[in-house]
Amino acid sequence: MVIRARGVGATYRTHVPLAAQRGLAALELDTFDELHRLCLHESNPRMLAEVAAELGAPGTVVHSISSTVGTLAGVSVFALLDEALHSHRQTPNARDTIVCALIGDVGGSVSAGHASLRYSQPSQ
Repeated sequence: MVIRARGVGATYRTHVPLAAQRGLAALELDTFDELHRLCLHESNPRMLAEVAAELGAPGTVVHSISSTVGTLAGVSVFALLDEALHSHRQTPNARDTIVCALIGDVGGSVSAGHASLRYSQPSQ
């Protein structure tokens, strides 16, 4: 696989915000007020901060692990999701929604997408 480093930033800045917006829309959220965590694929901390600012996401909903442990490439979403679920259990009155905006290599090309999660109690 050939990765053209100069294209990564442009691809990330274009597609990750769109994936995040689609994730919010899937949960019918217009703002970040009801979101517990926005998990952005961590290409690098600077691009993550730029995209979070562009989206208007408050720092309280965006957690960065690459700022302390370095770029994690394809595994970042799993580490971010683990942190989001753990912090949800530890946060009183936590919001019940999480959006993951992802980007990575799929079949030899770069693709972006999202996962939207909403916690719900089973009805009894």
